[in-house]
Amino acid sequence: MDFAHRAGAPIQIPYFASWMCFQFPHDVPYASLFWPYMRARGVHMWEGRPSFLTTAHTDADIELVLEAFKETIVEMQRSGFLPGEPPQEAAASPQPGARLGKDREGKPAWFIPDPDRPGKYLQIAEVR
Repeated sequence: MDFAHRAGAPIQIPYFASWMCFQFPHDVPYASLFWPYMRARGVHMWEGRPSFLTTAHTDADIELVLEAFKETIVEMQRSGFLPGEPPQEAAASPQPGARLGKDREGKPAWFIPDPDRPGKYLQIAEVR
């Protein structure tokens, strides 16, 4: 949530224990694109429905959700679908279609789909 606040993205996440719901003000016309953006990054969420975190989720699952959330906010802002501006640490993608992730050492890095191995990615650059 700190990332969204620093980006000026008008999102609220009311929660109780493992239950949470992502909400946008009614005057943000393209806010409903948030859910397809998240699904495109591997996080299945329904608009207007609660989301849950449970003990079945691994640290990697939680990291995936956090990275997808950050990438979604940045991409929606850069496309003009959300107000605000991405924080400085949201480096520009070095190549169209590149996704932000972490390398084997846990450092932020950019990845593109591997054309020879469906569902796998190639690292193209570290985030500076």
